[in-house]
Amino acid sequence: MIRDHGSDTGSSAAFISAVKPQTAILSYGKNNSYGHPHSAVESRLKNVGAKVYKTPIDCDITVTTDGIKHAVASSCKGAVVKPVVKPAPKPAVKTIPKPVPKPVIKPKPAIKPKPASSTRTNFKNCTDLRTVYPSGVPQGHPAYQSKMDRDKEGWACE
Repeated sequence: MIRDHGSDTGSSAAFISAVKPQTAILSYGKNNSYGHPHSAVESRLKNVGAKVYKTPIDCDITVTTDGIKHAVASSCKGAVVKPVVKPAPKPAVKTIPKPVPKPVIKPKPAIKPKPASSTRTNFKNCTDLRTVYPSGVPQGHPAYQSKMDRDKEGWACE
């Protein structure tokens, strides 16, 4: 899933070149006021050979995986794309490392779990909402507020 609906600031050239995704999903509304996805992002994905799916064209996009290979299905095209297999890793070149003394590991203090606050649904702003829902919330969620859905695509504070 490409970050921030394919905005130019959401997926840098350095990031896409480093990750080299085989498959990319651009989720955005057709003719949106932000101009997403940005053409530079689409070019970056094409340059690394990624197969790109777009919600205005492919509608509901479903990815299934067994941990090694994945398949993508689209509700508009109706066909399941043949599975994509991860390329086999290149054999590592063995080098003999120099002996290094083992570091002394100090035990870390126990982390106290935060109490579950998933029942909270009223938030002042997106910063406040993300303390409970780091990825934002979809329309229909009890914490969804239209004022926090600035791009009006049905997802607040993404």
